[in-house]
Amino acid sequence: MEDVEMEDVEGSSAFALQADEWRKAVEGDEGNVDVSHRFRSLLYKHFSETVFECFEVQKSPPDSPVLKLNINEDKCCDRVFRIMEYFLCGEDPKLGYPKLQQTNNPPPLCGKMFKYGEPTYSCRLSTLCA
Repeated sequence: MEDVEMEDVEGSSAFALQADEWRKAVEGDEGNVDVSHRFRSLLYKHFSETVFECFEVQKSPPDSPVLKLNINEDKCCDRVFRIMEYFLCGEDPKLGYPKLQQTNNPPPLCGKMFKYGEPTYSCRLSTLCA
């Protein structure tokens, strides 16, 4: 049991380190095209190293020319998408998701429907509308 927990902790720190590397690539000059190129190259590198691990080849009879591939969704979530969760949350997703959920407060709307072609897109009838 402790081995599994230790592996999870080590894996989490590896994801956090990689997400930090991605964040540093994005935090460059705002108008610089090189920033998006650096991030894109890091993302493609991540995909090229992890996506193929998610496919499993099924053995077929020797006389069959068919190759069957299955996608292991658990591996895909763990190896491909987990790093993205760390990157988007800025921390461990277990801590980041509740914080995001707390900030999810959509403004109340009055329900006014605007006509097509109407020049204004804000409601003057109610102060509840954004």
